[in-house]
Amino acid sequence: MNDIDKRVEALYDEYVREHSPDGGVKFAEAREGIRDEVVDLIRATERDVYAEAEALLNTSLGGLREKRSRGLKRQLEHLLDGFDEDGPYIDPILDMAFRLGDSAGVDKTLRFWTADDLRDLVVVRYRIAADGTEAAKELDKTANRVVDRMLIAGAHFMGDADWSVRP
Repeated sequence: MNDIDKRVEALYDEYVREHSPDGGVKFAEAREGIRDEVVDLIRATERDVYAEAEALLNTSLGGLREKRSRGLKRQLEHLLDGFDEDGPYIDPILDMAFRLGDSAGVDKTLRFWTADDLRDLVVVRYRIAADGTEAAKELDKTANRVVDRMLIAGAHFMGDADWSVRP
């Protein structure tokens, strides 16, 4: 994480902190609320076009890969709906890149997916869902411990509890 990223995070935390007593702030409002300061940071920072290109690639393609991954079922259904036994079926969707979901981070256009690729993807999705369920259980346990601590301390906000004293 570079210096400007840290400064943007600090601006974000500060903005949200200022609005938290009022019930919080929508993410879009927080982004808008710090945008001018971020513009000033960018203007005042020496440019590193390679770092900017890397960040842009991570943001753009990372988001694209996630979006396409979430919509893969719909795309596969579209291909099935268009299947015609009377002739070849050509669809531009076949030339779109999708991630396989493997640990190596491999992407392929649908045209070159194999039956094993589809089967492996389903297994990965089930594993991710199971991991998410386990993470939610662990978060539930920890969150309940924090709530108990707040109740013992008579604290309405987490910041009002004395975290240095063991119950």
